[in-house]
Amino acid sequence: MPLVRWVQWSELRANYRQKCVMCATLVDVTILLTTLPARKVSPLVH
Repeated sequence: MPLVRWVQWSELRANYRQKCVMCATLVDVTILLTTLPARKVSPLVH
């Protein structure tokens, strides 16, 4: 994953966290799902 894209995610996360913690949590989950697509973490994803 390109570092630039990760920085954009971090900024997005910070913005959401200021507005709504639940939104920030959803963004965290989205980041996990998009950064770990190739790994088999199905037990954790449940």
